Amino acid sequence: MKAVIFSLLVVAFIGVIYGLWQLQPKPPATKTVLSEKSQSAPPPQDQAFEPKEGSVLTSKTVTFKGKMLPNSIIFIVSNDFQTAVKTTSDGAFQKDITLSPGLNLISVISVAGDLSKDTQKLTTLYFAQNSPGPSAAAGSVKTIFDNVVTLNTLNGQKNAKTTSATIISFPKDATQKESEQSAKDIRVGDYAIALGDTQNTDIIAAKSITIIRDNKPQNNETYAVAKILTAPKFNLFTVKTTKDSQIIELTVTKNTQGLLDGKEAKVDDIQKDKSAIIIYHSDGDKKVVDLIYLLP
Repeated sequence: MKAVIFSLLVVAFIGVIYGLWQLQPKPPATKTVLSEKSQSAPPPQDQAFEPKEGSVLTSKTVTFKGKMLPNSIIFIVSNDFQTAVKTTSDGAFQKDITLSPGLNLISVISVAGDLSKDTQKLTTLYFAQNSPGPSAAAGSVKTIFDNVVTLNTLNGQKNAKTTSATIISFPKDATQKESEQSAKDIRVGDYAIALGDTQNTDIIAAKSITIIRDNKPQNNETYAVAKILTAPKFNLFTVKTTKDSQIIELTVTKNTQGLLDGKEAKVDDIQKDKSAIIIYHSDGDKKVVDLIYLLP
């Protein structure tokens, strides 16, 4: 009997303690949901950028538009064309470009008006009046597995999926008839241009693949934000880059395009101590200026 009474007292005591604990004020529950501000981050700029990366275009003239740095100068650059346009206060820009036939590897460069920062977007476009598909992927072949060819493109890896109907064009080889070659003859290190239908962001169902082994395509243009150290003499002048203080000797030619705050400029406008954004390419040991944009 005593044992029963003792057990009841223990149970009652535990009940009292639990009740008192329940009456204690509780801390507010920790929120695990992200704040409204963090959930509403702006979409990537690429969503508003046109034309879309990897597009196959049937019109030679295309309108580039999108958003980059606000109040900046935009340069649209390839081996075949270089042009500039200013952005608005919110970074918007628009410019018509004439594409070259076939593959176009293009840099879209944005330099802030005060030269404090710059950014670059790389894009691949293909112009063909008669196209086998709306999408293109181009780059060096990284791997070949079964019927999938993986390419290292300007913007990451892309997979070109081949079928027995895929038309594959190889460089002409006197020792082997082109008609005898197939996807199994693609080599790691080849440069491939695949045209076809997009299955997802990383895969193209290739209707055609062109293989290039010599003179592989690349955009040879480079840009520098710099201060001019010497005015041109015998078509040569020097600049000092603002980013790494590198001294560069540059060559101007009859094909060099000059702009002064967006308006046409002449070689005589390239003066010491002026700031400039320069688009150039290497030709042997020379750095040849294709476009120089002088700031006021």
